[in-house]
Amino acid sequence: MTARRVQVQGCLPSILVLVALGAVLAALVTASLAFVGVAVAAGLVAALVRWVRRLLGARSPPVDAVRRRAADSTIDAELVEPSEGGDQRPPKRLE
Repeated sequence: MTARRVQVQGCLPSILVLVALGAVLAALVTASLAFVGVAVAAGLVAALVRWVRRLLGARSPPVDAVRRRAADSTIDAELVEPSEGGDQRPPKRLE
């Protein structure tokens, strides 16, 4: 009985490339899970703060203050009347 020897060349570089790709994919998945964890933790902290504020009796600002702030940010508009005797078309837009 005779045995043949087969030498596979280039096997080690292929394994190293596959291990490197696996490490990169594992890092990406771990980073994604870390970001999800941070987002969940931030949501829980926000919910906890809202719950504590509600327990302590913190109230939302009065409606008048909210309306006053909205009125402060309103842009005043100016109505331009067409001249008498002129054409009644709206002014041309610059585009």
